[in-house]
Amino acid sequence: SETGLRLYSEADLKKANLLGFLTRKGMSISEIASLELLELESLREGIAPVSIKKNESAVTAKLYEFLEHYDLDSLFQEIRHLRMKMGVREFIFDVVLPLIREVGYFVQQQRYTVTQEHIVSTLLREQLSQYEVSPKSDGTGQVILATPDGNTHELSILIANLLCRNNRVSTKYLGAAHPADSLACAINYIKSPILILGTLSSEFWEYEKEITPYLQNLDDLIKVKITVYIGGGQALKMPVFQNIKTVKFLESFEELEQELENL
Repeated sequence: SETGLRLYSEADLKKANLLGFLTRKGMSISEIASLELLELESLREGIAPVSIKKNESAVTAKLYEFLEHYDLDSLFQEIRHLRMKMGVREFIFDVVLPLIREVGYFVQQQRYTVTQEHIVSTLLREQLSQYEVSPKSDGTGQVILATPDGNTHELSILIANLLCRNNRVSTKYLGAAHPADSLACAINYIKSPILILGTLSSEFWEYEKEITPYLQNLDDLIKVKITVYIGGGQALKMPVFQNIKTVKFLESFEELEQELENL
Protein backbone atom coordinates (compact mmCIF):
# COMPACT_ATOMS: atom_id res chain seq x y z
CA SER A 1 0.00 0.00 0.00
CA GLU A 2 1.04 3.67 0.00
CA THR A 3 2.06 3.32 3.63
CA GLY A 4 4.20 0.24 3.04
CA LEU A 5 1.77 -2.44 4.19
CA ARG A 6 1.84 -5.69 2.25
CA LEU A 7 -1.72 -6.46 1.15
CA TYR A 8 -3.06 -9.91 0.26
CA SER A 9 -6.15 -10.80 -1.73
CA GLU A 10 -8.61 -13.63 -1.10
CA ALA A 11 -6.86 -15.52 -3.91
CA ASP A 12 -3.52 -15.11 -2.11
CA LEU A 13 -5.00 -16.52 1.07
CA LYS A 14 -6.55 -19.43 -0.80
CA LYS A 15 -3.23 -20.21 -2.47
CA ALA A 16 -1.42 -20.10 0.89
CA ASN A 17 -3.94 -22.55 2.35
CA LEU A 18 -3.54 -24.87 -0.63
CA LEU A 19 0.26 -24.75 -0.37
CA GLY A 20 0.04 -25.61 3.31
CA PHE A 21 -2.34 -28.49 2.63
CA LEU A 22 -0.20 -29.96 -0.16
CA THR A 23 3.09 -29.68 1.73
CA ARG A 24 1.49 -31.46 4.69
CA LYS A 25 0.70 -34.26 2.25
CA GLY A 26 4.39 -34.58 1.42
CA MET A 27 4.81 -32.35 -1.64
CA SER A 28 7.90 -30.19 -1.88
CA ILE A 29 7.26 -26.44 -1.62
CA SER A 30 9.96 -25.86 -4.25
CA GLU A 31 7.95 -27.93 -6.73
CA ILE A 32 4.57 -26.31 -6.21
CA ALA A 33 5.19 -22.71 -5.06
CA SER A 34 5.21 -21.35 -8.61
CA LEU A 35 2.00 -23.11 -9.70
CA GLU A 36 -1.16 -21.17 -10.44
CA LEU A 37 -4.19 -21.42 -8.16
CA LEU A 38 -6.10 -23.68 -10.56
CA GLU A 39 -3.15 -26.06 -10.79
CA LEU A 40 -2.92 -26.25 -6.99
CA GLU A 41 -6.63 -26.96 -6.72
CA SER A 42 -6.22 -29.72 -9.27
CA LEU A 43 -3.40 -31.27 -7.25
CA ARG A 44 -5.58 -31.19 -4.14
CA GLU A 45 -8.26 -33.11 -6.03
CA GLY A 46 -5.73 -35.60 -7.29
CA ILE A 47 -5.74 -34.34 -10.88
CA ALA A 48 -2.49 -34.23 -12.76
CA PRO A 49 -2.37 -31.05 -14.91
CA VAL A 50 -1.81 -32.92 -18.16
CA SER A 51 -3.54 -33.02 -21.50
CA ILE A 52 -6.45 -35.30 -22.32
CA LYS A 53 -4.28 -37.27 -24.71
CA LYS A 54 -1.93 -38.26 -21.89
CA ASN A 55 -4.56 -38.81 -19.23
CA GLU A 56 -7.46 -40.48 -20.94
CA SER A 57 -8.03 -44.21 -20.48
CA ALA A 58 -9.30 -46.69 -23.01
CA VAL A 59 -12.56 -46.81 -21.08
CA THR A 60 -13.37 -43.11 -21.29
CA ALA A 61 -11.56 -42.10 -24.49
CA LYS A 62 -14.73 -42.04 -26.62
CA LEU A 63 -16.54 -39.85 -24.11
CA TYR A 64 -14.17 -36.91 -24.60
CA GLU A 65 -14.60 -37.04 -28.36
CA PHE A 66 -18.40 -37.03 -28.07
CA LEU A 67 -18.33 -34.21 -25.52
CA GLU A 68 -15.92 -32.17 -27.64
CA HIS A 69 -18.44 -32.14 -30.52
CA TYR A 70 -21.61 -31.97 -28.41
CA ASP A 71 -22.69 -35.37 -29.71
CA LEU A 72 -25.08 -35.82 -26.80
CA ASP A 73 -26.87 -38.92 -28.08
CA SER A 74 -23.61 -40.81 -28.52
CA LEU A 75 -22.32 -39.53 -25.18
CA PHE A 76 -25.47 -40.74 -23.42
CA GLN A 77 -25.38 -44.14 -25.13
CA GLU A 78 -21.70 -44.69 -24.30
CA ILE A 79 -22.09 -43.73 -20.62
CA ARG A 80 -25.19 -45.93 -20.42
CA HIS A 81 -23.31 -48.82 -22.04
CA LEU A 82 -20.46 -48.50 -19.53
CA ARG A 83 -22.88 -48.37 -16.62
CA MET A 84 -24.76 -51.47 -17.77
CA LYS A 85 -21.65 -53.60 -18.22
CA MET A 86 -19.94 -52.49 -15.01
CA GLY A 87 -20.63 -52.98 -11.34
CA VAL A 88 -21.30 -50.00 -9.09
CA ARG A 89 -17.77 -49.63 -7.77
CA GLU A 90 -16.09 -50.11 -11.15
CA PHE A 91 -18.34 -47.56 -12.83
CA ILE A 92 -17.70 -44.99 -10.07
CA PHE A 93 -13.92 -45.34 -9.91
CA ASP A 94 -13.14 -46.08 -13.56
CA VAL A 95 -15.64 -43.79 -15.28
CA VAL A 96 -17.47 -41.29 -13.06
CA LEU A 97 -14.65 -39.91 -10.91
CA PRO A 98 -11.98 -39.66 -13.64
CA LEU A 99 -14.49 -38.04 -15.99
CA ILE A 100 -15.80 -35.36 -13.64
CA ARG A 101 -12.31 -34.51 -12.37
CA GLU A 102 -10.79 -34.20 -15.82
CA VAL A 103 -13.72 -32.31 -17.33
CA GLY A 104 -13.70 -29.96 -14.33
CA TYR A 105 -10.00 -29.35 -14.79
CA PHE A 106 -10.39 -28.59 -18.49
CA VAL A 107 -13.22 -26.17 -17.75
CA GLN A 108 -10.80 -24.31 -15.50
CA GLN A 109 -8.31 -24.31 -18.37
CA GLN A 110 -11.08 -23.03 -20.69
CA ARG A 111 -10.76 -26.02 -22.96
CA TYR A 112 -14.33 -27.05 -22.17
CA THR A 113 -17.27 -24.83 -21.27
CA VAL A 114 -19.38 -24.87 -18.12
CA THR A 115 -22.24 -26.12 -20.28
CA GLN A 116 -20.21 -29.19 -21.24
CA GLU A 117 -19.42 -29.80 -17.57
CA HIS A 118 -23.12 -29.61 -16.71
CA ILE A 119 -23.96 -32.01 -19.52
CA VAL A 120 -21.55 -34.60 -18.13
CA SER A 121 -22.77 -34.15 -14.56
CA THR A 122 -26.40 -34.54 -15.62
CA LEU A 123 -25.75 -37.70 -17.63
CA LEU A 124 -23.64 -39.27 -14.88
CA ARG A 125 -26.21 -38.43 -12.21
CA GLU A 126 -28.94 -39.99 -14.36
CA GLN A 127 -26.98 -43.21 -14.84
CA LEU A 128 -25.96 -43.46 -11.18
CA SER A 129 -29.62 -43.25 -10.22
CA GLN A 130 -30.30 -46.40 -12.27
CA TYR A 131 -28.39 -48.65 -9.88
CA GLU A 132 -30.50 -50.55 -7.38
CA VAL A 133 -28.30 -51.54 -4.46
CA SER A 134 -29.83 -53.10 -1.36
CA PRO A 135 -28.32 -52.45 2.09
CA LYS A 136 -28.62 -54.72 5.12
CA SER A 137 -32.26 -55.37 5.88
CA ASP A 138 -31.80 -54.71 9.60
CA GLY A 139 -30.73 -51.10 9.01
CA THR A 140 -27.40 -51.56 10.76
CA GLY A 141 -25.05 -48.59 10.37
CA GLN A 142 -27.67 -46.27 8.97
CA VAL A 143 -26.18 -43.12 7.44
CA ILE A 144 -27.70 -39.75 6.52
CA LEU A 145 -26.31 -38.02 3.43
CA ALA A 146 -26.81 -34.32 2.72
CA THR A 147 -25.06 -31.07 1.81
CA PRO A 148 -25.20 -27.77 3.73
CA ASP A 149 -27.19 -24.82 2.44
CA GLY A 150 -25.24 -23.05 -0.27
CA ASN A 151 -24.07 -26.42 -1.64
CA THR A 152 -26.37 -27.27 -4.52
CA HIS A 153 -24.18 -29.90 -6.18
CA GLU A 154 -25.13 -33.37 -4.99
CA LEU A 155 -23.14 -35.65 -7.28
CA SER A 156 -20.61 -36.36 -4.52
CA ILE A 157 -23.20 -37.51 -1.99
CA LEU A 158 -25.00 -39.48 -4.67
CA ILE A 159 -21.74 -41.39 -5.22
CA ALA A 160 -21.23 -41.74 -1.46
CA ASN A 161 -24.78 -43.06 -1.12
CA LEU A 162 -24.12 -45.78 -3.70
CA LEU A 163 -20.82 -46.74 -2.08
CA CYS A 164 -22.53 -47.02 1.31
CA ARG A 165 -25.27 -49.26 -0.03
CA ASN A 166 -22.80 -51.27 -2.11
CA ASN A 167 -21.00 -51.96 1.19
CA ARG A 168 -24.33 -53.06 2.71
CA VAL A 169 -24.73 -49.94 4.84
CA SER A 170 -28.28 -48.59 4.89
CA THR A 171 -28.75 -44.90 4.10
CA LYS A 172 -31.18 -42.01 4.24
CA TYR A 173 -30.44 -39.78 1.26
CA LEU A 174 -31.68 -36.24 1.91
CA GLY A 175 -30.23 -34.41 -1.11
CA ALA A 176 -28.64 -30.99 -1.33
CA ALA A 177 -28.67 -27.55 0.31
CA HIS A 178 -30.05 -28.03 3.83
CA PRO A 179 -30.13 -25.20 6.37
CA ALA A 180 -28.76 -26.39 9.71
CA ASP A 181 -32.11 -26.16 11.50
CA SER A 182 -33.89 -28.21 8.81
CA LEU A 183 -31.19 -30.88 8.79
CA ALA A 184 -31.19 -31.02 12.60
CA CYS A 185 -34.94 -31.66 12.56
CA ALA A 186 -34.45 -34.58 10.17
CA ILE A 187 -31.60 -36.02 12.25
CA ASN A 188 -33.72 -35.87 15.41
CA TYR A 189 -36.49 -37.86 13.74
CA ILE A 190 -34.35 -40.36 11.83
CA LYS A 191 -31.85 -40.83 14.68
CA SER A 192 -29.05 -42.10 12.45
CA PRO A 193 -25.67 -42.15 14.21
CA ILE A 194 -23.69 -40.98 11.15
CA LEU A 195 -23.98 -37.91 8.92
CA ILE A 196 -22.03 -37.57 5.67
CA LEU A 197 -21.84 -33.98 4.44
CA GLY A 198 -20.69 -33.21 0.92
CA THR A 199 -19.14 -29.75 0.62
CA LEU A 200 -17.86 -27.66 -2.25
CA SER A 201 -16.55 -24.11 -2.02
CA SER A 202 -18.02 -21.67 -4.54
CA GLU A 203 -18.50 -17.95 -4.99
CA PHE A 204 -21.59 -18.28 -2.81
CA TRP A 205 -20.22 -20.52 -0.04
CA GLU A 206 -16.68 -20.64 1.34
CA TYR A 207 -15.84 -23.86 3.14
CA GLU A 208 -13.20 -22.49 5.51
CA LYS A 209 -15.52 -19.75 6.77
CA GLU A 210 -18.86 -21.54 6.72
CA ILE A 211 -18.42 -25.13 7.84
CA THR A 212 -17.57 -24.60 11.53
CA PRO A 213 -20.50 -22.21 12.26
CA TYR A 214 -22.77 -24.59 10.36
CA LEU A 215 -21.71 -27.55 12.49
CA GLN A 216 -22.00 -25.48 15.67
CA ASN A 217 -25.56 -24.53 14.75
CA LEU A 218 -26.35 -28.15 13.95
CA ASP A 219 -24.85 -29.33 17.24
CA ASP A 220 -26.98 -26.87 19.20
CA LEU A 221 -30.17 -28.23 17.63
CA ILE A 222 -29.73 -31.99 17.47
CA LYS A 223 -30.75 -34.23 20.37
CA VAL A 224 -28.82 -37.35 19.41
CA LYS A 225 -25.14 -38.19 19.37
CA ILE A 226 -23.68 -38.39 15.88
CA THR A 227 -20.40 -38.73 14.00
CA VAL A 228 -19.98 -36.35 11.07
CA TYR A 229 -17.96 -37.18 7.96
CA ILE A 230 -17.08 -34.25 5.70
CA GLY A 231 -16.08 -34.78 2.10
CA GLY A 232 -14.77 -32.14 -0.29
CA GLY A 233 -13.01 -29.90 2.23
CA GLN A 234 -9.64 -29.90 3.93
CA ALA A 235 -9.19 -30.82 7.57
CA LEU A 236 -9.82 -27.96 10.01
CA LYS A 237 -9.43 -27.65 13.76
CA MET A 238 -12.88 -28.03 15.26
CA PRO A 239 -14.26 -26.89 18.61
CA VAL A 240 -15.56 -29.37 21.16
CA PHE A 241 -19.19 -30.08 20.37
CA GLN A 242 -21.88 -31.34 22.69
CA ASN A 243 -23.71 -33.81 20.47
CA ILE A 244 -21.35 -34.17 17.52
CA LYS A 245 -18.97 -36.76 18.94
CA THR A 246 -16.39 -36.66 16.16
CA VAL A 247 -15.78 -34.82 12.90
CA LYS A 248 -13.81 -36.82 10.33
CA PHE A 249 -12.52 -35.38 7.06
CA LEU A 250 -12.58 -37.63 4.01
CA GLU A 251 -9.98 -36.92 1.35
CA SER A 252 -11.24 -39.51 -1.14
CA PHE A 253 -13.98 -42.00 -1.82
CA GLU A 254 -11.45 -44.77 -1.19
CA GLU A 255 -11.09 -43.43 2.35
CA LEU A 256 -14.88 -43.48 2.71
CA GLU A 257 -14.89 -47.14 1.76
CA GLN A 258 -12.28 -47.87 4.44
CA GLU A 259 -14.51 -46.20 7.03
CA LEU A 260 -17.53 -48.16 5.81
CA GLU A 261 -15.74 -51.44 6.53
CA ASN A 262 -15.83 -50.58 10.24
CA LEU A 263 -19.57 -49.81 10.39
